Amino acid sequence: MTTMTSTLKIEETTYNEHGYTYSGYRVAGYLNGKRIRIRCKDKSHAQMVLIREQTKGINAARSLEYLPTHLTKGQLDEAESVIEELGKIATLTEVYEFWRSHHAAAGEQVTIGDAVIRYLNFQEPRIRETTWKQSKQALNKFAEFVGADSPIVEVTHQSVIRYLDSLRGADGVSAASPKYWNNSRIVLHAFFVWTTEKPQEFTAHNVVADIRAKAREHKEIQTITADQSATLMSHVASLARLSLLGG
Repeated sequence: MTTMTSTLKIEETTYNEHGYTYSGYRVAGYLNGKRIRIRCKDKSHAQMVLIREQTKGINAARSLEYLPTHLTKGQLDEAESVIEELGKIATLTEVYEFWRSHHAAAGEQVTIGDAVIRYLNFQEPRIRETTWKQSKQALNKFAEFVGADSPIVEVTHQSVIRYLDSLRGADGVSAASPKYWNNSRIVLHAFFVWTTEKPQEFTAHNVVADIRAKAREHKEIQTITADQSATLMSHVASLARLSLLGG
């Protein structure tokens, strides 16, 4: 393996251009025997250039390349994970373009909280007061869950499911009943339908559309004993006789 050799350093220098003398910085020296002289606009730029050139020298002797980047470690980890998942199916640019055309809105960019307020103002004169209050409670709760200041275009199918699954029953501990879960879904579905319509067009796709309602729970059928059945039938027969007698 070739060992990198470098004498690169940042120099403060002056240079003449069009009859004027300027002060500035440059990265100068030798890298793996190659002379390097790069003029930089300021010291921070020079530091980035120095790192970039030294990294090139390291990469020349490695199969795995190292590059300077402004991304955080978390962003790099996420990008690598997504690229690995995509494989040869698509590039990150293609994924972004697909997302923008199917999810991001072409019109005004608004937050969840603002969209909820506008929707409720729109619906107030159009639906019953009880229904409006139920919608207000459900949507404010959803906005609080995802973040009222978050852009509405960043709400995803998964974040809606996480919210619905976070709902709890009257005791505050047990999971919400299928009825409550479904009713909350209906409110969100109506809201996101409205956000896709003109003149709003806050979103390009209803993220609730593909979320299926939960199956309702069926209560157990209660059986009665033979004696209870006989008593019931006797009571029904006596009512029938009274009816015939006009009683």
